[in-house]
Amino acid sequence: MIRADTVCAAHAPGSRLTEELLARCYGVSWAPVREALRLLESEGFVATHSNPQARRRTGGQGRAQRG
Repeated sequence: MIRADTVCAAHAPGSRLTEELLARCYGVSWAPVREALRLLESEGFVATHSNPQARRRTGGQGRAQRG
């Protein structure tokens, strides 16, 4: 669900995506959110930082949208 919302721009490029915020938004605990963010980072959709947050990347659409 996080990927779909990121691709369709429900999360604006550059927006802050904290585990706490996403867990509340999707009604789940932080553990699946953390795993989802790791996966989205590996796919190029988000960039994580040293503190527990991620940001929606600006520019590219991630691997799922590449030819």
